[in-house]
Amino acid sequence: MISRRGAATVALALTLVGCGGSADQLTGTTWVLEPWSIARLGIEVPAGTIVDVRFDGAELGGTAACNHYGGGYEAGRGSLDLGDLAVTQMACVDASLMTLESVYLEAFSKVESWKVQDVDGFTKLTLTGSGVELRYAAVTPDP
Repeated sequence: MISRRGAATVALALTLVGCGGSADQLTGTTWVLEPWSIARLGIEVPAGTIVDVRFDGAELGGTAACNHYGGGYEAGRGSLDLGDLAVTQMACVDASLMTLESVYLEAFSKVESWKVQDVDGFTKLTLTGSGVELRYAAVTPDP
């Protein structure tokens, strides 16, 4: 027989296991930052601005408005440990893109956890950390 405290511990453990999936859910997909997240970063940028990330093996990479970034990472069930990021040093034509890039990379560096879920038939990735929530949509490559 399990005590109330033991039952609560089991329930908490089952809840935590359900919060994150297999790290395989991150890989093989390009994740594009949603306009909601860009707006929450407090930056107005030209329509069509792309910020994305892709996880492959132990490496991640993406576009942060105009420069490319990449580095190593380790993902567990819901946890994400980012290594140092390398960023190309091209100047953006639009100053708002440089601002977005800087703010995004700062926010991205604070990410500590991840969650992939189906929202209204679309696969979404949410990355969170200290004061940070970044939401991405999965992009299916053209055939």
